[in-house]
Amino acid sequence: MAQQMPLTEVAELNQISWDQAWRMELEYMREVVKANAPEAVHGVLFWAAKDMALKSGGDSGVRDRAMKLVATLA
Repeated sequence: MAQQMPLTEVAELNQISWDQAWRMELEYMREVVKANAPEAVHGVLFWAAKDMALKSGGDSGVRDRAMKLVATLA
């Protein structure tokens, strides 16, 4: 789905910042260029979302949105 949307829409849909969506897209593209298996790409996205949750600091809104992404990717 994200291939058909600008990053601003992906960020809005998942309630994350544009920067967070951009970093996840960048990691995704790196894995695609390496020709990794879809499972590896999925793992990169999962760990990026988990890292976002862990680094959210005291912002519970960011953490909640990141955990929603983690749950979606799990």
